[in-house]
Amino acid sequence: MKKEQIIEVLSGVNLFRTMTPDCILLNMNKMNYQVKNYDKNEVIAREGEDCNQIGIVLSGNLELRKEFPAGHYMTLTYLESGHIFGEVIVFSNVSKYPATIITTIKTEVLYINRQDVLQLMEGCESILKNFVSVISNKVVMLNKKTSILSFKTIEEKVASYILEEYKARRQMTFNIPLSRKELAGYLNVPRPSLSRTMGKMKTEGIIDFYQNTVKILDLQALEDCLFKI
Repeated sequence: MKKEQIIEVLSGVNLFRTMTPDCILLNMNKMNYQVKNYDKNEVIAREGEDCNQIGIVLSGNLELRKEFPAGHYMTLTYLESGHIFGEVIVFSNVSKYPATIITTIKTEVLYINRQDVLQLMEGCESILKNFVSVISNKVVMLNKKTSILSFKTIEEKVASYILEEYKARRQMTFNIPLSRKELAGYLNVPRPSLSRTMGKMKTEGIIDFYQNTVKILDLQALEDCLFKI
């Protein structure tokens, strides 16, 4: 990716959202950043490896996984173009990746080391404020994921996820930004069981769906899924 294209992507990244393209370019020229290209299904970081830089997805898509010894894994989240990773842990006392990061398609990532990030924040107050905002948003996202996974049944998890999407969009019909396989990984449930559960909820007139589009038919019944005895 050419530098002009990189600047265009960074202009939409929360960390740089208050900076002009010229200002971003000026700061980039002061840093020893790296741009790396990865093929599909390539592991770019293993859980437990040292993290001394933040990564910004320039193009492509990443999956963050919690892996288990027997080969199972749980999808924590997906990161697409403009998303940042490593920002929460790069300055922690234990600067190690808490999850494995793997590409789902060909992906290009820009890396900025810890010292350059510090210099950015020291030289620009808006960058510091943006950095705090990015971390705060990440905490909110993790809390949301924890809330969904706290439910025991698949129906509860599906209902909780759809309700969270409804709250964010305030629309009864919307597109889920995940494939069925990705959603199963996100909810930490088997894909066939997810399909059966959604099919059952459709038969009961709670939701309707086609591919990635979901329509809430009965909001009260959807909420009731969370409070069944």
